[in-house]
Formats: sequence, structure tokens, C-alpha cells
Amino acid sequence: MTNGITKQTKSDCEKALDEVAHDEIKRHIKAQMKLHNVSAVTVAQRLTEMGRPITAQGLRNKISKGTHQTMWYWDLIKAIKNTHGKAIDRQSAS
Repeated sequence: MTNGITKQTKSDCEKALDEVAHDEIKRHIKAQMKLHNVSAVTVAQRLTEMGRPITAQGLRNKISKGTHQTMWYWDLIKAIKNTHGKAIDRQSAS
């Protein structure tokens, strides 16, 4: 069953913009980790505590490949800066 939405093919311009954004985001994440003096191991532990379980190698892969979503990226930045809270109990939050 489809919802009537067809995925459009990206133009060459969109592909080029995605490539630039990927490189900039990767550099930004690595710079934030250096600025806050944290390793992939530490960030992975913090993300796991926040309720987004990941290994240090999995984190490195996501950063390298750019396979993260916006909400995950936001939590990643909070974990790097250590401004996160503990995992949210989804049942009690609603």
C-alpha cells in the first residue's frame, strides 16, 4: 500500500549540496569533540545513557558516513557538550 507520495530523484545541485553539507557536518562534529575534549568512547557512553544506544565504532561510522538524522545529531551535540539529562521515560513523559 502506498500513500500516494513518490520519491523524487535529487538533482545534481541537490547532490552537490548534500556532499558539501556532509563534509561540513563531519568537520563540525569532530571539532566539537576536540573543543570539549571528548573521545568517541565517551560520547557513545553518554548517548547510551540518554537512551540512544551506540558503540564507539558505531558512532565513528555514523560520523564518517553521515548516516544520522537531525534529532540524533541534536542529541549527539548535547552528549559531546555533556548537557544531556538521563534517558527519558517515554511512558511518564506523555
